[in-house]
Amino acid sequence: AALLHHMRKWKSPAIVEADLDGSETLEVLTIPAPTLAEPEPVELSNTHNQENVLALCGMNLSEQAARGKLGRADRRDALVEQVLAALAGDKLSSIMLVGRADVGKTALLHEIVERIRQGNVPAARRDREVWAVTANNLIAGMKYTGEWQGRTQRLIQQVRRGRQILYMADPNEILDAGRWSGSDNNMGRFLRPYLESGELTIICECAPEGFDAGMRVEPSFMNAFRRIDVSETNEADTQAIAHATARRLEATRNLSIDPAAVAAALNLTRRFIPYRAFPGKAVRFLEDLARDTTGAAGIERAQPLRALGRADAIRAFTRATGLPEFILSDEQAMRVPDVRAYFEERLLGQPDAVGAMVDLVTVIKAGLNDPHKPLGSFFFVGPTGVGKTELAKVLAEFL
Repeated sequence: AALLHHMRKWKSPAIVEADLDGSETLEVLTIPAPTLAEPEPVELSNTHNQENVLALCGMNLSEQAARGKLGRADRRDALVEQVLAALAGDKLSSIMLVGRADVGKTALLHEIVERIRQGNVPAARRDREVWAVTANNLIAGMKYTGEWQGRTQRLIQQVRRGRQILYMADPNEILDAGRWSGSDNNMGRFLRPYLESGELTIICECAPEGFDAGMRVEPSFMNAFRRIDVSETNEADTQAIAHATARRLEATRNLSIDPAAVAAALNLTRRFIPYRAFPGKAVRFLEDLARDTTGAAGIERAQPLRALGRADAIRAFTRATGLPEFILSDEQAMRVPDVRAYFEERLLGQPDAVGAMVDLVTVIKAGLNDPHKPLGSFFFVGPTGVGKTELAKVLAEFL
């Protein structure tokens, strides 16, 4: 009875009949589900499979070289030949350029690109383009598992068909790409088999400490490259490169750069920027000097030729580092009693500390400081309030 009441209340799909004796019988009517038409097959988009990964994520360095947008490497012929010979190998043709910042790793790459473009390379590497691609660009926008692997696989297929050479810069960026808290899988592991077989040729560059870091994380990936060490240029080559840079800037920016300005650039960067390497630090300083003089676009040919001398180089270095001009210039004298008076007026009752600072400034002015070490290292010891912090501030203000 309860079941019948429920069916009547909710109008359940059943037939209820009454017998003559007043009793009710229940006949359940089964209603079949409606027949649905077979759905039409949906054609999935093939956009991902057809995307040009190089055009989407990379830059054609060969095209940049043809337009004169890349630099060249002077005095590096032996190193260039070593890299080209390694690139011509059947296996382990990928290259790892290892060296300090500013030794010229990227300039060496640009020289390689230009020589390949001109055909001045072994036959195995002729008619090949070099593309710059970063791991971060490859994984950009990839949200789901397997997406970055799919894009990287499409890149590999495209490069194998077109025989391009990839420049992927920092190897540690490759090893970080794809890694997350739940998995150590990364792009380096994905690429390694193709590097070892020679199907893929990649050029990377890093500092020695960056190479060591990569070896600790994925030694098998790092060992899939031929390591080529790029060292700092010797003094003769550094001078030749600096003067060649000056001539190039003269030709492109309507300048006349005096050899004394080049000598000043070499001397100042050697003495006061020991943490960077030649030839890059001198080249970069000369380029900044020319850009500050002519502006980003340079000077029109119709305008008078602008001459740059030693004094211009010193003033530019003063602006860049904050060191006072009288410290850098031999033409400006510095009187030791004046230096002592400056410190004594600002730090009272500390003759030993003042004397140490005066000696430091005198050594710097005379150019006797070791260019491979800091200008000075001091450990100020004393109770609170005697002037340790103040002495550091006074020295900073003076320099």
